[in-house]
Amino acid sequence: MLKTAFEDEELAYYLQKFEEELAGNSEPPQAVRSADSNEEDAQWNAAFYAWLCGFRNNFQGELKLRWETQWFWLNEPHEVILVKIFDSSEQSLPAAIKSSNRGGEYWKYLGDKLLQETEGPCAYIPCGVDRCFYFYRPTARLKVERLLKESKASCPQLHWSSRGPLKGMDGWLEAVQELHRAAELERKFELRVNSWPETVMRSVLLVAENVSEPWSVSDVAHRVGLSRSHFSTLFKKVTGENFVSFLYRMRLKTAQDLLLNTTMTLQDIAERIGMVDGKYVSKWFKRCCGMTPSQYRSGQKGEHVAQK
Repeated sequence: MLKTAFEDEELAYYLQKFEEELAGNSEPPQAVRSADSNEEDAQWNAAFYAWLCGFRNNFQGELKLRWETQWFWLNEPHEVILVKIFDSSEQSLPAAIKSSNRGGEYWKYLGDKLLQETEGPCAYIPCGVDRCFYFYRPTARLKVERLLKESKASCPQLHWSSRGPLKGMDGWLEAVQELHRAAELERKFELRVNSWPETVMRSVLLVAENVSEPWSVSDVAHRVGLSRSHFSTLFKKVTGENFVSFLYRMRLKTAQDLLLNTTMTLQDIAERIGMVDGKYVSKWFKRCCGMTPSQYRSGQKGEHVAQK
């Protein structure tokens, strides 16, 4: 596999996720499944997650084969839902996840319940301990939502986002990619976009994936098809802060990540976050964080080493 769309500082995170995914599927085989079948599922799930993260592999070819056999029913209208656990620290996980091997059995439990409740075809693909995609027919939507609400009672960190109705493989591919990007945005910037209107979510995704661009409110409003005033009002109502404050918070978080996880110069970081001038960024960073970028870099790395 070749790395394509992600920066070096992201690589360690994704490799960790791959390890979690493999670990989550390494349970001893159940009576109804062979060891070969379990191994095939583990490889399939890992290939799916690698493809989501921008790695080149043969996942789409494998998907086409599965689409023509096991998943032929997805050629008819269906929906995709991504179920997430935002805080996946050990103390926050429900007992079903703690007792299973990194969550694989918990996602299977939800999948089995979904199949039982809907009495119709469904499928799922886990993405490590904290996420899982489920696919079902639109007629099952209310039952799926009821099941998730019941599950949330024992796991308040459980959240979900859905897309659909969809039809065919192209719609499926687009939907899972969009849901994954939104989940990564939530993880990186500590957001909760699953209940936001589509235009607001699109604007945030646009900026997060192109943070080096010198965005203005008018630019983003135009890209999502709204007037500047309408966009500003809607954004503030939904997120609780104005767009400019939100943009600079994303830039600050990105700068902190780059300081901690790379050896990039401050000028390079300034250009990466769309602010151009390294000297200005240094003053701005100190005003926001109470320390200079170099102090933040040395202090945070020192704490990280001490924790190890």
